[in-house]
Amino acid sequence: MRAVLVLIAVLLSGCGFQLRQAAVLPAGLAGLEVKSANELSPMAIELHRALGQNQLKANSTAESRGVLEVISESVRREILSVNDRARVSEYVLIADVNVRLLNNASEGKEIIAPFSLSLRREYSFDERQALGAAQEEEIISQELRRDLAQGVLARLAKR
Repeated sequence: MRAVLVLIAVLLSGCGFQLRQAAVLPAGLAGLEVKSANELSPMAIELHRALGQNQLKANSTAESRGVLEVISESVRREILSVNDRARVSEYVLIADVNVRLLNNASEGKEIIAPFSLSLRREYSFDERQALGAAQEEEIISQELRRDLAQGVLARLAKR
């Protein structure tokens, strides 16, 4: 058993596999402020959380070094397929976010022009378990927002 685990570890390390790590943001973005039309929007909250995981403090002071502005965000559900009885059997959730980076709250000069990220996840729908499907959809929506927030930070780290 131990030999199998060692073999798997060697194979994974040889192929370049590594666990996802937090994005390393430039030191100049410490004190980054997240702004949104709705400060309690799920995406703004997720960006605050992601900044905290990256050991950068998200604050709301005018002296912050940068403002990450959430211009728009959405999560929508579309029908992916129907079964032989013309009932929905699969959906796709599509999450979009449009953000930009400003130098600070008072000047508002763009450091990074607006950019958009989009993710999609498919899931099966069983009409006999509609309550469970609603919970599954909410979990997938949260995961999409979390992945989008990490994507935004990764994009900022590349600047």
